[in-house]
Parts: sequence; structure tokens; C-alpha cells
Amino acid sequence: MPVKVLIIDDVATNRIVLKVKLSAASYEVFQAESAREGVEIAARETPDIYVVAAELEGESSADLISRLTALPNPSPASIVVISETDCPSSRLQLMQAGAFDVLVKPLCDTLLQARLRSICRRRHKRQDLALTSDKADALGFDETPSVFAPRGRIRACDPGAEDLRTHLQTLAGRSSHDFGFYPSSARNDAPLSACAPDVVLVLIDGDAGKAGFTQLAEVPLADPTRHARLIGVLRDGSVTLAAKALDLGADDVVDIDAPPEEVDLRISTQVQGKRADDSLRRKVQTSLEAAVTDPLTGLYNRRYALSALERLRDTLLQDGGSFSVMVADLDHFKAVNDTYGHSAGDIALKRVAEQLHKTLDKGNIVSRFGGEEFLILLPESNAETALEIADQLRMTVRQTDIVLPDLDSPVHVTISIGVTVAHGARNTPQKTVQALLREADQALYASKSNGRDTVRFNRSSAA
Repeated sequence: MPVKVLIIDDVATNRIVLKVKLSAASYEVFQAESAREGVEIAARETPDIYVVAAELEGESSADLISRLTALPNPSPASIVVISETDCPSSRLQLMQAGAFDVLVKPLCDTLLQARLRSICRRRHKRQDLALTSDKADALGFDETPSVFAPRGRIRACDPGAEDLRTHLQTLAGRSSHDFGFYPSSARNDAPLSACAPDVVLVLIDGDAGKAGFTQLAEVPLADPTRHARLIGVLRDGSVTLAAKALDLGADDVVDIDAPPEEVDLRISTQVQGKRADDSLRRKVQTSLEAAVTDPLTGLYNRRYALSALERLRDTLLQDGGSFSVMVADLDHFKAVNDTYGHSAGDIALKRVAEQLHKTLDKGNIVSRFGGEEFLILLPESNAETALEIADQLRMTVRQTDIVLPDLDSPVHVTISIGVTVAHGARNTPQKTVQALLREADQALYASKSNGRDTVRFNRSSAA
């Protein structure tokens, strides 16, 4: 869907010119000739971006901005104000009311378009995160809001010039956030790894801003700063450099000589946005982990295990080699539940799961397949290796102390394991996932039939 832009301006010529330019850039444009009409259209159409004239007859722009930001909107809109005069105090007042930026006439179309593209880029990223995060909320993984907002972690790429560094240090001293410097090379991973910042300031200055533009491109490539917000700091207020910085990935731009209160406000806005994104990312990660994790044991669940088995089989078809499949089942587990209660059975399952996971090397996969049954996958393994690991798992479970409440001594359980191996060979039909599971189940049945607490191999799978 096209991005919706609402123009609120009581001068018809201004509205018409802006609508032509923005429509040509594929925005869906609405117009309002007064603050009252603007609020009505905003409530009906829920725009993504407002472009508002700072000088509206009979209406304070700050009051209008406050009314617009108070409207219900599933994804809050950004407000760009167009002003007739460049007044720092007025700009600060409008931004404190909720404006994202204030552009001054004569309006540079290149800067306006770059600013809107930057807003859209960040908005789309936020919406992509929010779509998945909504599913996390539905599953009950919403975060408890924090009542304490820690200071933002701000880092500036060292500008090199002593006067600029001194100026930035002065701004840092007046900032409400934790402020520091990086060396000239933003790609230097040693200093970056010391802190994952919320916002990185990059100086756009001299030589057509070449060094700063390189840093804008490089900072997101370093792992600690890949989610940081970027602010381009302009030395001479060039609208051309500002527009290019926004198009190269800056989330905001500010003149280095802007009032410290404005710089701090812009930084705070980016800190809040970055932390909102971090919250969405955490919810997405939590929901993804929950979707593939067994809630009792913390192991992978059946869904993930079957998907992993399918992937191993597909890799085998392409690359050859072999991998092993084990089905393991606790012996006489019903007796544990009947004797000690189901809560004791849960404790036993969690303890066994912990030991299975701890014993297996990284890269191997263990999942709770259902009840007291586990599915274990060993990539790039043969029958000899699989049988050795299976017996190690069997012995580990047998020796594991399971401490239950109100019992003076721990109880013990045993496990039976069935093993099969899948081999890859050219021009040879590969077994299905169901066939591999059936072979492992048959071997498990043989293990149970031979006294339990044993390992059996399905000979039909031998190469």
C-alpha cells in the first residue's frame, strides 16, 4: 500500500505544489486547508506522515501537533513542519510538541523527499517487526513496561579536528545521555564491541562529506552497532549533504551549531525509537523460540525436530554422507508418575532432558518428541559413532540423580534407545522421514524387548 501523506496548509498554492511533487513520488496525498479539517481527515484516514505549515491562521502549530499526536493510530505518524523562518527557539518548541523535523523555506525539494524516504524506511522496518510482534502478544509474550528509562548510550565517530571534538564534548556535557567517542575508523571492532550504542553520531563535513558518508555505510556493518540509530551532524548546514546523508541511512540530521537542547531532543527521539525497536525484536525472538521449544524441558519440540530431520534428509540428497536418527524412551516412566506423582514425573523429564542436552556436542539436536520420548539427530555421523554416543547417553541417564521433594535419597530412571542411519549415494532412492522414524522405532522396540536400558541398531539401515 502507498504511504499516506496529509498536507495541512491554509495556502492553496502551497498545497497544490506539494501534492504534485509527492504524488509524483507515489505517495497517497490528502489535503486540508485548516487545522480543524486536518484533524478530521487524520482521524478518518490515519496518515503515515503529516506535512504541516508552521504558520496557520487562527491555530497554534504546536497545539495542532499535540492534537494530531493524540489521535489513535496503530503506527504513530511522523510530523514534518514547513516554516517560513529559521528560528531555533520556535523549531525547538515545535519538536517538543511532537514534530519530527522542521524544514525552512525556500523549501529544498531534494531534502524534503530525502526526509520522507528516511521516515518511510524506518516506518517499514518498524511495521515488519510489529507484524510478528503482534503474534507474540497474542501468545502472551508481551513485555511488562519499564518504569525506569536508562540513559541512552551515545557514541560519536571521532571527527579528527580538535575544534569539532571540543564542540561535541561540550554538547556531551550538556546531554542527558551517556556520551563517548569512537576512533576515526567506525569499523574497528575492538572499540565498538565495548558497548552496543543506541545512537551513533557521524560528522558530515568537508570534501563533500566523503568520510562521513563512508562511516554512515560502515557503522551498520559492525555487529555491536547494526541496530543503532544514526544521526548525521552537519558542520555547514548544507541541505545537499543533509539529503544525501538521509538517503545513505541516517535516521536524522542536525547542524552542529544547533542549540544543545535541540541536539539532545533529536538524540532522545532516536533513543526512544531504537529502544521501541529493541522491544519488538525481543518479542519476536521470544515468540520464535516458543514456537520451537518444549515448555517443560526447554528442548526443541516435535515440530522443530521433524523440520530438522527433513532438512538433514534434503542435505543428504544433495551432498551425500550420512546422519543418525535416535528415538529414546524412558523405561517404566508410568511407574514414576504412579509412585511419586505427576509433578515428580515432570522433574524427572526436565532432569533427563538437561543431561541429554549437556552430553551431546554442539550441532547435534535433541528434542522432546512426545511424553517421555526423545528424538536425537546426529549430523555427519555413521553407525559406529551413533552407537557410541547412544550408549554414552544411556549411561548418563542411568547415573543421573533425580532429587524429588520429601524424599531422603534421589531416584533413578533408565532409558532405551533405538538407532538408525541414513546414507547418501548417487542414483539411490532416499528414505522418507517417516521411514527413518519407523526404523528408529523398530530398533527402540527391540531395545525394550531385550530388557530395557539398552541400545539397539536397525540393521536394515547398515550400508
